[in-house]
Amino acid sequence: MRSFFLLFLPIPLELAAVRPLLADDPYIGPYIQALEQDSVTILWETDSPAVGEVEIGENGDGKKLLFIVREAEMRTIHNVPVGGLASDTRYFYRVRWDGKVSDRFSFRTRPPEGTRHFRIAAYGDSRSNPPVHTEIVRRMVEFEPDVVLHTGDLVADGTKKEHWKPQFFDPLRPLAAQAPVIPCMGNHENNSGLYYQYFNRADGESWFSYRWANVHFLVLDSQKPVKSGTEQFHWLEKELATPKPDWRIVFCHYPMFSCHPTRDVNENRWAWQDLFDRTGVDLVLTGHDHYYHRTHRIGRAWDPTSRGVYHITTAGGGASLYPVEQKIYTAKAESVHHFMILDIDGKRLEGEVLSVDGKLIDTFTIDRAAPEQTPFVSYEMVQWEKALNEAIDPIQPEAIGAGEGRIERKVKLPALSGYDASISVRWTGGSSFWAADLCESIVPTVPDKPFEVAIWGEGSPQAMYPLPRLELTPVRGPAAAKAFVNPSIVLHPLRVSTNRLLRAPKLSTEVKVDGKLDDAAWSRAAIANGFTRDFGTIRSGREAFQVGYDDKGILVAARIRSLIEKPKDQGAKDKDTRHMYRTDESVSIILSPPTLRQVYFFFCGNSRGTRFDSLSNVIPWNPDWEFATADSENGWQAEARIPWIALGLQGPPHDVWRVNLFHWDARDKALSEWTATYSSLGTARKFDAEIEFVPVP
Repeated sequence: MRSFFLLFLPIPLELAAVRPLLADDPYIGPYIQALEQDSVTILWETDSPAVGEVEIGENGDGKKLLFIVREAEMRTIHNVPVGGLASDTRYFYRVRWDGKVSDRFSFRTRPPEGTRHFRIAAYGDSRSNPPVHTEIVRRMVEFEPDVVLHTGDLVADGTKKEHWKPQFFDPLRPLAAQAPVIPCMGNHENNSGLYYQYFNRADGESWFSYRWANVHFLVLDSQKPVKSGTEQFHWLEKELATPKPDWRIVFCHYPMFSCHPTRDVNENRWAWQDLFDRTGVDLVLTGHDHYYHRTHRIGRAWDPTSRGVYHITTAGGGASLYPVEQKIYTAKAESVHHFMILDIDGKRLEGEVLSVDGKLIDTFTIDRAAPEQTPFVSYEMVQWEKALNEAIDPIQPEAIGAGEGRIERKVKLPALSGYDASISVRWTGGSSFWAADLCESIVPTVPDKPFEVAIWGEGSPQAMYPLPRLELTPVRGPAAAKAFVNPSIVLHPLRVSTNRLLRAPKLSTEVKVDGKLDDAAWSRAAIANGFTRDFGTIRSGREAFQVGYDDKGILVAARIRSLIEKPKDQGAKDKDTRHMYRTDESVSIILSPPTLRQVYFFFCGNSRGTRFDSLSNVIPWNPDWEFATADSENGWQAEARIPWIALGLQGPPHDVWRVNLFHWDARDKALSEWTATYSSLGTARKFDAEIEFVPVP
């Protein structure tokens, strides 16, 4: 247990209003934590052990020194609690150590509970980019927030002490010295002991609550287990059962409702959303996806007591930005470095979102004292969509032979949970191969009993694409208590493919990997075309691949019709840019041996010629392979050679491997696949097609 000496000073002494001649900055800080109505904790770090002390003063000009709190022993991370303060009062302070003294700073103690006016600043994912972080902090300081919320990923790696000062504490210094910064644990913190030490929390205490004025803040750890029955969920239930003030604001790192084009749904959506809605949580702030995203209200449309929960992802504090995609629940989304200012006035909250250069990005109002007319998203429909996709996802893709003339498919699906409803079944958007109009129906359903839908088609299998989508809409049953924006669910239950086997021949003449595709050997290569998008429901005609092999390795050529200007000048320049294959104009080949279904080799190159590769999602694999690109009349083209040794082989395999080919269209932000991966739950089957290496006759 730490000891401190408290010195009361009956005679007023000056706490200098100007920077002392010997003023110095500690290695980190000072900054304030655990700000209460009658106390505060001052923290700072010195680069060598020292006995630290905090001087506290008040009276407007800050010249009256009230008392000094001095540590009893030497340390480098100084954590000094100061008590005996008055509520909602401004105090001035500075810290001393080893004969040095800091600048003078100030803070205001927490106002009494029930106070109805104060200001919050919020942002997140400030890691890895100190210049942007510094500018965001500079702009936040101008708003003089009472409290600052950080949605996680404070530094690139929380276990590395050398990251904390330049990436977090130095940029934050002018703000953290005067307002408490309350962070939640991000995945980049890696549950580091430094996180707990710097933020005055007991080891492992990564979820907690905090009451400020008329707001109940709940800080959660989305990296720890979140489901019902876990320690965190049990704590959350108890905390949400306490009396609610005007506002409940939750913040955690992983977003519950993301607008990222490709990321999976995080488990905390299914664990927490219904609980939040039933217990009066008003707003959820998250990070992780590097952009700004605000949702409509999300709640129970059939329950008249549901007000709905707003979700905001504020993760533009400095880390590299991610693309955004409009979702059914999206009110506003923008890929931009930014911060938020939230002004609380009783039961009314006014929000402003500003970019790093001061541009106003978004404004919104949440008024819990008035009937809300903003759009509403039915969480019952969101849950039903999850159940429907879970029923569809295990359906195994089926190869359709060239001689098959009629195809008929039936699918059993779960009913809308908890409601007797009749469901409108419509098949939309398919080719003329499918008898979509003849398969429409109204199906009565009862809870917990599956219902069946069917479709059939007739003709040449080559005419199957595009595949139709299934649209389900409850049309009869109990009336919802409020209108909602997601009355229908669109699914992709057909799992059929004609692109199943790629027979790659040995190319007998030399291929030079230069992107020109002018070697005679390509005339003998296997052709892969007929690419589709969006579960096979959209036919793409913008790409054609060729595949062959030689004694050195696998050879791949791609011709891409692209609508972007100057493809050779676009995309990432740095090798191993992790998200390149879903952000840049690019082509990819993915391979997997038949005996190791969990092992896959991923090779990607963008139109600039930059490579990306991974071995079962391990980025630092870095094999030696060739890739080159060139502009073409209608877009761009690429050549690649993947050495056998990179695949752990001495030469072409005698067995059949699994394969898929991809093109990411940077203009349309869409993935074209040679064989559709048919995944709605993030478990994409990338290797349903096969590649056979045909020897020379």
